[in-house]
Amino acid sequence: MLYDLSEMFREALSVPYYYLPLFLVAIGIYGIVSQKNLFKQLVSLGLIDTGVNIFIISLGYIQGMEAPIYSAVTPVAKFVDPLPQALVLTAIVIGVGILGLGAALLIKVHERYGTLELDELRIAKERQSQQEITDDEGDVGA
Repeated sequence: MLYDLSEMFREALSVPYYYLPLFLVAIGIYGIVSQKNLFKQLVSLGLIDTGVNIFIISLGYIQGMEAPIYSAVTPVAKFVDPLPQALVLTAIVIGVGILGLGAALLIKVHERYGTLELDELRIAKERQSQQEITDDEGDVGA
C-alpha cells in the first residue's frame, strides 16, 4: 500500500500534538546551524533525535486505544499498533549510543586542543599544520 506523502504531512500538520516534535526538530536544526560549540551541537542533535522519536510515537497514537501491554484488565482488541513503539525503543538505544560516542569524541578533542569552539579549533589546527611543516623543513635541512 503506497502512501501519499503530501497527504501524510498535511494530516500531520492538522493535528496539534505533532507540533511539539516539529518544534524540537526545528530547535535542534537551528542549534546545529547557529552554534559554534561542538557540545551545543551535540545537544542539538539529541533534540532532533528526541523530536523524531516523539513524532513516530505520535503517528502510532490512536484516540481511545490502549498501549499494547497484555494484562487481564486490558482487552486485546483495543491495542494500538506496537510497531512505532518498538521502532522508537530501538531508536532510543541507538541515539544513546551515538550521543555517548559523540561525547567521547568531544572529550578527546578537548584533551588535544583545549577547546570545543569551532573557530578556536580551526586556529589550533592551522597552527599545528604550520608547526608540522616547519618541523619537516627542519628535518630536510639537517
